Amino acid sequence: MTAPDPAPQAALRPGRELARNNRRIIAARIEWPEGALETCERLEGVYPDWDADYRHENTAIRGWEVRAGFYATQWNPPHGHKTTVYGPDADALGRAIEANSSRCQTCAALLPIRPGSSPPTHQVPGGDDYCHGSWTQLTREVWFSGCPSCGARLEVMVGTPVPPHKTYAGELCPTRCSQPTV
Repeated sequence: MTAPDPAPQAALRPGRELARNNRRIIAARIEWPEGALETCERLEGVYPDWDADYRHENTAIRGWEVRAGFYATQWNPPHGHKTTVYGPDADALGRAIEANSSRCQTCAALLPIRPGSSPPTHQVPGGDDYCHGSWTQLTREVWFSGCPSCGARLEVMVGTPVPPHKTYAGELCPTRCSQPTV
């Protein structure tokens, strides 16, 4: 595998195009296995909200151990954290991505949101139109529960601690986090 010419990289704008070019350079420098780069590009074509890469096994630095295989990272998901999934091969990684995604019940788009969340407005697969009616529906399973004090609908599983929230009147609810939701 030959490394791409780094000169055109200066013309690339920050974003996915630049990241993909950097991945091609890294794959050549650290000698990814034959076909790993193409596999990552194919996975990103199927799952566009995920960034795929290959990692060699790393057991040299304690606390930074890594199994050899394919990894996919979802950056900036709706809940403010990143999600990284692993698969020893491309098929296993695809299954791991599917397990950490949900399908819109209106248009069947694969969305990088946890099961039970309300899908945001998004593009319909294979088109330029947007799916607007989906925000009133939930994906796969329901994760909503209610505050035992004010009855507000919360996006947490039943029985988990009550997060700080506002009542339907817009005031801060006095319920403490030690109380479970219902």
